[in-house]
Order: sequence, then C-alpha cells, then structure tokens
Amino acid sequence: MAKLRRVLSLALATLAAFLCLFVALAFFAWLSDGPRGSLWPMPGLVLLWVAFLGPAGFIAILLNPQRDGLLLPALPWAISGVLLSLAVLGAWSIGPLLLPAAVALAGAAGLAQWRDLRLRVAALALLLGALTNTALFLGLLLLHGARL
Repeated sequence: MAKLRRVLSLALATLAAFLCLFVALAFFAWLSDGPRGSLWPMPGLVLLWVAFLGPAGFIAILLNPQRDGLLLPALPWAISGVLLSLAVLGAWSIGPLLLPAAVALAGAAGLAQWRDLRLRVAALALLLGALTNTALFLGLLLLHGARL
C-alpha cells in the first residue's frame, strides 16, 4: 500500500508541475502575441513564479520520503497554498487553470505524508504560504499602480 501511495503521490505532483508549466507558457505566449504592452513586471513576474512553483513542488514530493526536519515535508503544502492564493487573485484569468494544480499538489503532499504527525505543521504552512503570497502580490499590484 505504501508503494501505491508513493506512485499516486508522484503522479499527482507530476500533474501539478505540468499544469503550472503549461499555464505559464500558454499565458505568456497568448499575452506576448499582439500589442498588449509590456509583460514586465506584471504579469511576467507572476508567470515566472507559476513556472517555478510547479517543478519545485514536484521536487519537494520526490525528495520527501522519510526526511527529518519540517521544511521539506511542509514545502509542498506551502507551494500548494501559494498556487491556491494565485488562483484566488487571478479568479477571472489564470485562476481556474491553477486551481487543479493546487489541489493535485495538496493531494500529493497528503499521500506522501499519510500517517505523519507533521501534517498539522504542513497545514499551517499551507495557510501561511497562501496568506503571504496573496499579501505579496497585492502589494506589488499596488506598487505598480493598480487600483483595487
């Protein structure tokens, strides 16, 4: 049963990484085609962040089994929280496409840490990651001159 959980966890993490890379590249190609203006700093920074988060979550799941400490087991939860906050912030554009990646990565983390007591810490890291990322990008939007 442990091997099946490991395979399912890696499959979900692979799906999340693929979705993040696909969404970032698809939106970059769509936004860079035509006279829409500059992609930098926004939304280019967000697209780079999304392209980084998916593979980082996969690597954290890949390296996760039987590791000591709290950072590596909490990392996939935090990354899925960041993806969740990006899905909320981009609810009318990129958000619906990032929501499956966030859910897949959270599922992969849950399967990888099935009977681990550190899940409580991981759930807190998920919440803190989501809140921190939401605050960071709202601050960047305000600095960039967007009106909320």
